[in-house]
Parts: sequence; structure tokens; C-alpha cells
Amino acid sequence: MEERVQRVHINNENIIPVIYAYLPKHNGDSTLKYKGVARIKRVGGHFLVYDFHPKINRIMIGAIGITSKGDTLNLGAKPYRIKKFPGPFVTLGGHDGGNIAKSDILENPSLKIKYFTDYKIDFEVDAFVATIYHLNGKSTNERSENSNLTPEQLEMIRNCHPGDILVIDNIQLKAPEKFDKNPDIRLSFIVDGNLYEMERKKRNKINKVLNLAHQYEGQPHTAYRLAKMAYEMDKDSKDIQDELLKAYMGIQRQFFDGLNGRCHYNLQYLDNFGSFVVTVSGVPQENSDPNEIWESGLYLYKSENVVPLFLLDTKILDAAYNEIRQQYYLLIREPKQLIILNKHGEIVKTIDPDNPDVIEIHPSPDGSRVVLTAAAERQYFGKHDNRAVLINLDSEKQNYLWGNKYQKGDTPEAKLEVVSDVCFNNELERVYSSFNKANKFEVWDFNGKLIRSVDLEGSPENMVLSPENVLLIKQIGDEGYSSSKLICFDLNNDSLFSRTLPSNYNNFEFSDCGGYVLFSDGKHTAVFNCEMAEEYFIPYNLPIWEDIVSVGNGNLIIASNHCQMILPLENRTRSIINNVEKKKLFGPLAELPKEVEEKIDEEIEN
Repeated sequence: MEERVQRVHINNENIIPVIYAYLPKHNGDSTLKYKGVARIKRVGGHFLVYDFHPKINRIMIGAIGITSKGDTLNLGAKPYRIKKFPGPFVTLGGHDGGNIAKSDILENPSLKIKYFTDYKIDFEVDAFVATIYHLNGKSTNERSENSNLTPEQLEMIRNCHPGDILVIDNIQLKAPEKFDKNPDIRLSFIVDGNLYEMERKKRNKINKVLNLAHQYEGQPHTAYRLAKMAYEMDKDSKDIQDELLKAYMGIQRQFFDGLNGRCHYNLQYLDNFGSFVVTVSGVPQENSDPNEIWESGLYLYKSENVVPLFLLDTKILDAAYNEIRQQYYLLIREPKQLIILNKHGEIVKTIDPDNPDVIEIHPSPDGSRVVLTAAAERQYFGKHDNRAVLINLDSEKQNYLWGNKYQKGDTPEAKLEVVSDVCFNNELERVYSSFNKANKFEVWDFNGKLIRSVDLEGSPENMVLSPENVLLIKQIGDEGYSSSKLICFDLNNDSLFSRTLPSNYNNFEFSDCGGYVLFSDGKHTAVFNCEMAEEYFIPYNLPIWEDIVSVGNGNLIIASNHCQMILPLENRTRSIINNVEKKKLFGPLAELPKEVEEKIDEEIEN
């Protein structure tokens, strides 16, 4: 009998899935269990299985087909391992963690779902919190009520620095039934991490260079070259700029210390920029260096060379320079004369002062007048004539100012005429003078007439007229510098007031233009404008006692017998490099020692 085989055609829509479950092996045996231990549901062209018993680790999925005639056929079954659904996965800017560029976030400012399965399950971010952890230890956070970064969160991102940590957490989802809508998802990013790593390596290299610079502070040329090397790697770092300034000041200190040890002179800055005038006097000592300078006169210093400017056969008592007229004023001892020379050293005029006891020069800013004073603080003996002489340099007319003529004795009256300082106001045609023994300052006109005398509570040491027509006076109290005050006399309304000094600073000096006040506490120096409103901090201690402070081309020039310094206030780093390397004001810059180059190769390049 011939056997006939009938082909059965089953419609896919009529396939009925059947689930059988296996429990985990017990005594080496797996027991086939009943139907209904999980649920299966058609989703599009696929089937979704869910609601598993927690002990089930694999299942058998079979199928029953329904023929076109309504008959059922067993289509068999296959085993499947049970795996947790891999997701949902949330991304930001295409990243799910690690380094992320700030630009990737700003270009794609929303959280998206990333799928790694063949089954498309609809998830959507409904809310989240973004937190920025800054490198300085501070943090900020903002919440979004959808999948997009809010304007506040975007501003947080824009303000990030390389290396800041961005954390996305507290994520809420819109998800199908049975799925967790508050999954434990936490994304962590390093903002501009690659750039941060590059910056970290560069900073490590810079720190090694700066550590070397610290090791060679006693060799300022080497410290300068190392600080300059660090500056080339990071030109915006204030710490590096300060280190460069320290080395620059050290170069100056070393240079002038060397000159003082070689020349025996009184060094004073008299030019606008880069030139120093030296008053030399003395007698050569036995076995002295033949290269030392012993002739009395004026010497110009530039680029490590001390060159005779004007040689004189008598001692110079005082010297001054006027930038407007480009003239030198020299007060010589014997015969007592005021000599005026042009910038080439040619004598323009010689004047014999009416008072032969004068010892100091106080020029007016325009160079038209000078006041010659006799009763300086260290020379107030009564045998001297204490009267000051006001000289019109154009007409050579002379007028006596304060004081009386004392021919003998060290009298108390003579001590009261000790002059602290003198300054001019050409617009009002006034001369102002302070007297530190009498605790007062006086106002005189250009004809030698006393206009006003103003009493002070303490001793005025020096003073200057500010650009705002305010007379700034340094007043010393009973406790010395620790009780000093800044006294101000407003010439516009004749009012007297004081300004509060910065805390911890126990000494101060003025620039000659009155635009700046220098403060020192013995360890640090700070520069303020004359209104005390703006500070220019100096990470270097300057000995500002009894110094001449002038301003030229955005630089403070501080000159005294023990220290000469050029301190840039504007374009500081550029000016430092220019002074040291281009103008070579302090001699040629020494090369790096080989031992330092070897340390750089060994420690820095690795």
C-alpha cells in the first residue's frame, strides 16, 4: 500500500508559542516543569518573554502551529538561556563615560538611549540631574525635567575646566510596563580629559622647572633662565610671572652689590631709564684693585660698565636730573656752586648760592627752579645757616625761604629748622616744605613769602604732590614706623585728612610724581596708587627706606645708597625680558650651567 505524505502549510500569524521551564539542576537532574512559569508576548515581528520565576535559568520555547484546516501540529521546542535585558544604556554626546570633549556635549546637549539588542524597546529619558565637580573642590548641580540639558546646565558645562568631573544621575525613564523607571544608572565623565592629561603632563614639567629655579635662587641668572623656560610653557601663569620677577630683581641686586664692592660710591638714579649716576669720592686703599674708580665726579653706568660722565676735582654733595630739560644739576662743596650741565656733559650755567651752607638739591618738575637746603636731618648743627635758597634758573634770581641765620651753638631753635622734604606746585607758584623736628609743613610763594604754616600731630618725613593736587605727607608717630600715617592736604580746598594704611605694613615711600605709594613690612612690598584704591603686588621685598622713587615708562625706579631697582608696573613680564635680554641693563645674561642642563635632560624630559 502506497503511503501518502501530506504537506502542512502553517501561517506565521497562527503560530502559538509555548513555554516550558527548567529549574536549576538538583542532584544533577533538571526537572521539566509546567507551562505558565513565564509570559510570552508578540511585539511586532518578535516575541518578548518576561515575568520569569526567579529560580529559572533556562527555558524551552516550543510552538504549536494551526493549519489552514484548524488542526494543530507540534512544531518542536528548543532550549534558551535566560539573560538579563542589557539596558537601557544612556549616552551623552555619544559617550557613556570616560573622557569627553566639552564641544561634544555642547553640540549634542541631550541624553539618548543606546541599544545593544535585536529587540527595540522604547525608552526615553524623562528627567536627570547633572553635577559638576570642579578641581578646586567645589561643585554645582542642576536638574532637567526632560532629556535635554537646561540652559543652566549648559552654562555649567561652558564654565568647566579640563579635568572637571561631570556626573549624570537620578535618571528617570519613560519605559514599557514591567521595566524599572528609576534605574540605577550613573554616568561619569572627565570633561576635556585628554586636554587635562596633556595639561597635567605640561604642569608637571613646569613644576620641575620651577623647583630647579628655587634651587638656584642664589644664582639669579640661572633662576631667570629656568623661570623663562617655564614662562614659555605657560605665559598666563601668575606664579611663573612672579618667579620671573624674583629672578629679575635678584639679577639687579647681584649686579649692584658687585658694583658697590668695586667702586666705593654713592649711586643714584637720575636719568629717565637705564642710566645711573655715580658720585665717587675717597682715597685709594693699600693693595686696592687698580681698576677701581677713585676720582671724584659723575659716572654713567650702562651694561656693566661704569664710564666717567663728568670728572670734577671736588666732592659732589648732591645731584639731580631733569627729564624735561635733560639737564644735570650738581651741587659741589668747594667752592660751593650749583653747576648745570646738559646731557652731553657740557656746562650750561654755574651759580653761586647765597647761602654757602646748602647741601641738598630739590628741583622743580619743569626744571625752572631749584631749592637748595642746608638744615638736612643729619646736619642740623646751629653753626650752619639754615635758610633755604630758592633759585630761578632762568633769571638766576635768589630768594631766602624759611629759617634764621645761626652762627654758633647747637641751639634748640636750629634743630626746629631741620628740613624733611621740599616739593613744588608750578601752577600755584608754591613751594611746600616739611620740618620733622617742628612737626609742621609750610607753604611759600616763589617770591620767598610765607603763605601758611600747618601743624601736624607727628613728625613729617617726606612728602610729594599727587596728580590730583593733594599733598601727600608721610608722618611718623611716637612709636616710629609702626605708627606712621599717610596725611593728605588738599590744595583745592585747604583740607587736611588722613588715609588708612594697609594692615601689617610699617613703612612707606612715595614716587616722585605722587602717583604711587610703596609699602613694606620687612618681608613683602606692595605698591598702591595714591588713592589707595588699586594694588600692584610685588612678590619680593624691596628695602624702600630712605629711597628715591621715580617713575619712567611704566616702571618704578627705586634708588638709594644700598639698592637700585627697576620695577615694571605695566607690561611687567615683557619689560623684564626686554631689560634683561635686549637692553642688557645689568650686563649680559649668563648661560645655563652644564649641570643644570643635565638636570633638565634627566628630570624634566622624562
